[in-house]
Amino acid sequence: MTKRTLGKLALWLGCIFFCGWPAPAQEGLKAIENPGGGRILYGRVAGQTTAAGAMGKVLRSIHGEYGAAPQPGRPFRVRGTDSVAAYFTVARSVPDEGPLAGLIVASASAPGHMEVGVVYDAAARFASTIAPLLTALFQSWRPSLGEAFAGLPPMHHHVLPDQTASGDLPDDWKILPGSAIGNIVAEGPHGEAAQLGFTMGVIDPGHPHASRDPECIRYPFNRDLSKMFVDLIRLYGARNHLSAVQFELTTAKPVTSAGAERCVHLTGQVDPQDGKGLWEINSVLCSAPPSTINGFYAPVFYRTAVPKDLADKERSTMRAILATFAVNRAAVRRYMDFAINDPVYDHGKRVERYIGVMRAPEFHVPGFAAESAAFDKDKRFSFYIPDPEVIEDIVKVPGDAWSKAAGAVVASSSALFEFVNPSGSIER
Repeated sequence: MTKRTLGKLALWLGCIFFCGWPAPAQEGLKAIENPGGGRILYGRVAGQTTAAGAMGKVLRSIHGEYGAAPQPGRPFRVRGTDSVAAYFTVARSVPDEGPLAGLIVASASAPGHMEVGVVYDAAARFASTIAPLLTALFQSWRPSLGEAFAGLPPMHHHVLPDQTASGDLPDDWKILPGSAIGNIVAEGPHGEAAQLGFTMGVIDPGHPHASRDPECIRYPFNRDLSKMFVDLIRLYGARNHLSAVQFELTTAKPVTSAGAERCVHLTGQVDPQDGKGLWEINSVLCSAPPSTINGFYAPVFYRTAVPKDLADKERSTMRAILATFAVNRAAVRRYMDFAINDPVYDHGKRVERYIGVMRAPEFHVPGFAAESAAFDKDKRFSFYIPDPEVIEDIVKVPGDAWSKAAGAVVASSSALFEFVNPSGSIER
């Protein structure tokens, strides 16, 4: 968005808010019930292709509902998002009810498709309700993800205690014991499963100096990755006295990764031979070449599985779990360095020694770069939830404090926020 466009946006917003156009209904918007009061609305605004048009249409409907035009503040946005936001107040036509205060955010979910999220409450309460209202909004409204991830359940971000991996999981999922050192194992309420970052130690028996380590599975490296995926899981299962699973892979797509690592994205079905029927899988397998010293290599599995009868409903959730998983490789390497160099240690003290020491860029599942970027952008919307200190600064402003709130927000962190109209406030 150019500065000229932003300037036009500010001018048009001012015109839309104050020209007294007819007030159409808020068709197409979804409402979220909030036990603590206030209103939460979100969704695509039909017939609108710009942020100004979408915000104006929604605010005109608020005008029609309460009998007074919303008074907007200066538009601003969270940097790194394709969004525009504005605080507003409404002097309700019934004086005894007092004014309303709210925040409206517009974003493009696709070219020419505008979505809006809006929260508002009585101005006297808004300082205490804005945070829970926006938290509830952003748990359901995901404008950066588009229709491919429509219908996602509320998800929370989890970070392992050792800080080596993180990811988003639905609220009713749980992380299982054994999740550590870059590996998350989790399950859902209906048996859904995710194993992310599981590393298997393998020896290439064709290597001239192949190690004879009995802890490692022996399997040739120079096989296609689809076959490697199936064979290694079966070998691992046999070693652990598990039933021989049956696979039916429907897609196998090579995906790029860093350096010499080879990866494949696989989808299909699996029968665990446990009498519970078929499961749909969405998985990625990656492996770097064997060591030139002893033929050792370490394939990494990123796997999700959902019962076949739930697959249509939860397919986007499985993709979201894969897309949001990330590994802090520096933390993993540092953890392993301690294990090698400090064979006798207290686990807790060792964790204290390395947590926070190294913060390398996170590594995401190969093949999910676009989805990972969309989720990362979507998470930035949570910065619209103001910190308590910022709210204190807002309510100290004399007069119509919430219509002037953007100033306190941008002043709190110019690295996070910017005004959409650098030349001044919205023209009336």
